[in-house]
Amino acid sequence: MLSPELRRLLALLDALPGRLGAVQVLALDARHAGRFDGQDQHRHSVPTLVACLTAPLRIESAGRRWDLASGDVALIAPGVWHRHAPLRPGAALLGMGVRTRCCDVVLATPGTSFWGSVPREPAARRLGEAVAAPPLARRTAALAVLDLLLGERLEPLEPDPPAVERMLHRLWGNLDSGLGAADLVAASGLGRSQAFALFTATEGISPRRAVEQERLRLATALATAGLAPAEIARAVGFPDAAALQRVRRRAAGRDS
Repeated sequence: MLSPELRRLLALLDALPGRLGAVQVLALDARHAGRFDGQDQHRHSVPTLVACLTAPLRIESAGRRWDLASGDVALIAPGVWHRHAPLRPGAALLGMGVRTRCCDVVLATPGTSFWGSVPREPAARRLGEAVAAPPLARRTAALAVLDLLLGERLEPLEPDPPAVERMLHRLWGNLDSGLGAADLVAASGLGRSQAFALFTATEGISPRRAVEQERLRLATALATAGLAPAEIARAVGFPDAAALQRVRRRAAGRDS
């Protein structure tokens, strides 16, 4: 049985296409591809969406601030370093991202969060198209994502176990440092076997493969933004472009 709070958030989600406000894209800029200060921040290798359901939301990146009013949507391109300001009292958001097995959806307020999922495709493709859409087509592309989301059955999704959440936080915030699977295990606070088993069961991929996958996806996003090969390699934790290319070839051979 749905709680009154979840019913309220679902009603706000249902109404969002009809009251859609500004649609902004946080694009990857080659001039601002690195970290923007020393405070907590992260980036994803996949496109993500954040929508303001009620009250202002703030996202910060590279000295820029995006304040979202009710009905506004932010589409965050892969590779963009950013952070989310804490939710203010009365605020509610919709978040959507791409995971290995599905697209995850969160409805959150300062005190609660409800997680769900929709099939990975075509939602992931629509989300990527929205991030890449030219300015005049952004609104239509964002509506296509929302309409698809509302047309799918939102399956309940258990929140990530705290240990996995810590591992993902370390992964998304430290790829440029050359981290490996051992660093994710250290972040989990568990033993190696337990951490590997829990992460793999939750994410559908081992910590080692997750690190490799995130690096290669990010490298592709940075190349699209126009970074030089040596810059790309350093940004995803490799000493040089040759090392990155070796990992690319190994992954291509394994997946072929």
